Amino acid sequence: MSFVSHPLTADQDRAERRPILLLADLLMIAVMLGTLVAEEGTAFPLLNRLLGLGLVLLYVPCHFVYRLRVAPELWLFGLFIAWGFASGVAIAGDQDAFYGYAAMLTRFLGLALAVAGFTMAKRSAAMNFLTLAVLAVCLAIYARWTGVYSLGLDPGTTLRAGMLPWNQNMMGLLTLYGIMGLVYLWGTVTSRLVRLGFVPLTVALALTLVSSASRKSFAGLLAFVLLWLAFCYGRRVLRSIPALLGAALVVVGMVCLTIYALDETRLGLRVESAVEAGGLDETRTGLYKEGWKLFTNNPVAGVGLGNFVTLSAFHLYSHSDYMEALATTGLVGFVLYFSIYPILWWRIARLKKAATDPRVRYQLGVYRAIILTLLALGIGAPTFLSPYSWFLLASMIGHTWGLCSREPAAVQAVAFRAVPVVH
Repeated sequence: MSFVSHPLTADQDRAERRPILLLADLLMIAVMLGTLVAEEGTAFPLLNRLLGLGLVLLYVPCHFVYRLRVAPELWLFGLFIAWGFASGVAIAGDQDAFYGYAAMLTRFLGLALAVAGFTMAKRSAAMNFLTLAVLAVCLAIYARWTGVYSLGLDPGTTLRAGMLPWNQNMMGLLTLYGIMGLVYLWGTVTSRLVRLGFVPLTVALALTLVSSASRKSFAGLLAFVLLWLAFCYGRRVLRSIPALLGAALVVVGMVCLTIYALDETRLGLRVESAVEAGGLDETRTGLYKEGWKLFTNNPVAGVGLGNFVTLSAFHLYSHSDYMEALATTGLVGFVLYFSIYPILWWRIARLKKAATDPRVRYQLGVYRAIILTLLALGIGAPTFLSPYSWFLLASMIGHTWGLCSREPAAVQAVAFRAVPVVH
């Protein structure tokens, strides 16, 4: 039985679709790049929201013309927001904070629907991951240009590198997502010259991540690389000498990067301080305790979206995907949100069995590595409050949902083509 009926018919004119999907790609890139300056002044936020609205409005007619269907993960996200809204209206103490978070998540839902829908129509997430890579490269250039890169690597400084208005942890996560984008594209493009160019770019982004001094981002990088090797090259390493040598080279590179980061940079000092404190500092431990207390006091509905900061003695959000969802939306919201991940994982597993194209199998392996990395990052960051995390999730959801068809043979890779595959 198929996951979904094939959304595209052979009598649709590819030439008519191509400009629309190309415009969607351009809007998607503009919206994500615009988030870097979305807090600067009043004009930039307004422009970025207008671009986002334009992307959503472009998607709405395409949804019906292309006969697309909304993936179950996005239905769950919508139900999560609806539950958070209904419970928050009733119990949130700080209504202003609640409405602000509810409006933000609603915008994220619109973005996720559009990104997933257009990705489904194209049967390709290549442009999405290219967007993440471009975003990270822009951050790296900024860090070099302003000098915050050197500042972040200097173990003698008391400051951490970052790009205003984002904090250092956000800079680290964005750079990590950019590396994920390059890794995805590595198995999608066929040009050896392009692949060769990815190597110095990835190294540059890894060093930029180190300059952010973000411990969770660096741990996420290590976890992602190991998971990527396991899911994409695990069996091949056992059968192929070149694959074994390539994997060994990557591992040696990560070991060298880790030694350098721990011994020569500000990141190493922060890791050392965390080890001395037993893994978590007093603030992070306190936030987890507060989150659990808020949940036990309001186990069903939580305290309302955005109200963790209001009720926290530290005046901070929870720094945890799990605690933020549990404390602010209760057990119901927690189950709705975190059901997204096993559903996506299950679809990837089903597709992996049907896929014969090596590029598709590689992409699905990258998706598995990303999912587990996101779940690990959730221990130290509320990823559901990040537009970049939803962009990443929507890209994977849309691609896998688009690959689902009646025939297993229909699972094929699409590189950078802007039009869907029609059978």
